[in-house]
Amino acid sequence: MLSLNRSLTVLKSAKTGFFLLGFAIAAWAPLVPYIQARLEISKFTLSLMILSMGIGSIAGMLFSPFVVKKQGTRFSVLFSGIALALSLIFVAAIPGFILQFFLIFVYGFTMGLMEVAVNLYASVLEKKYEKPLMSVFHGFYSIGQIFAVLSVAFLLSCNFSPFIAVTVPTAFLVFLFALTGKLIEASKVVSDEPLLVIPKGVVIVLAVIALFALTAEGAAIDWVGLLLLDKQAAEPEIAASGYLTVVIFMAAGRFLGGRILQSIGSFKTLIISVLLAGFSLTVISFSANPFVIYISLGLLGLSLSNILPVAVSFAGRQKAMPQSAAVAAVTTCGYAAITFGPFAIGSIGSLISLSGAFAVLGVLIILLGFFLFIKKAAFNF
Repeated sequence: MLSLNRSLTVLKSAKTGFFLLGFAIAAWAPLVPYIQARLEISKFTLSLMILSMGIGSIAGMLFSPFVVKKQGTRFSVLFSGIALALSLIFVAAIPGFILQFFLIFVYGFTMGLMEVAVNLYASVLEKKYEKPLMSVFHGFYSIGQIFAVLSVAFLLSCNFSPFIAVTVPTAFLVFLFALTGKLIEASKVVSDEPLLVIPKGVVIVLAVIALFALTAEGAAIDWVGLLLLDKQAAEPEIAASGYLTVVIFMAAGRFLGGRILQSIGSFKTLIISVLLAGFSLTVISFSANPFVIYISLGLLGLSLSNILPVAVSFAGRQKAMPQSAAVAAVTTCGYAAITFGPFAIGSIGSLISLSGAFAVLGVLIILLGFFLFIKKAAFNF
């Protein structure tokens, strides 16, 4: 019984970490218009700020494995989580232009640190308890996103300043995070092997999977609302319901992920999810029926829910390269796609149309699914 209680409390610490990460990432979205208005900057300048956040995130992801190697999981998760929360609060303060630019870079850097740290910690727990836990952990990430959108947007609608709207829920989460922090296991997850090595073997495939999956998620964050407006499938005041639909179904899919993985296995879950994501994007691009579009958005959320967790889980189990380096490679490609993927979608959309850009992404993901089927022998580990 003591061992069972210990296992449950350890898992709570990881869930709280993923919840905080999801919250800190999603809390950025409601701040964007306030930052642009307060600093009186153009959309181009704002896009440069967002790009600096993405560059900072990639730098943090590349640096995180070194922190884990030197200090272990407990320090890396706690340090990155608290640093991320503090940087988010400072960003919400919206100081002068130059300082804001720097703070957004730091925010991205701490985000990258924590993304890799919590995923490495999750892969350690998954191997230790020999259970498919990654989907549930990422489910708490999705719940954190939903909590961020609802809480920060609500406080802003009550005419609180962006600083107060972000600081109140963030302080509450940091308090919970600190309570569970002592439960984080202080294990070392790497050996003396180098961390920054060129991805090879199945890790390259896993990185590509993560890249396409989070490109699709990034497209849902930034472009689904505009796509709904272009198709006259929603009014401007409810256009954000498209992204909310995706996030809610992603959360549901991740909490069901453990049962699905135990029922049909990791590889079948991965390939079905990839094909369903490509199919959903294609339907969204061609359909003009609001009902069909929202059903497809729900299916997109369900399909995306387990692609990254399974890819990270495979990266933690493969033998082609060090576990830490493999997880870092997969998460770096994935989360970098959230930053640069929407830019690519927008560029393609400006050349053809937004619907055409979604169609291109959908077809590419379907082709990826067929490639995975051909290469299924590579996932026998």
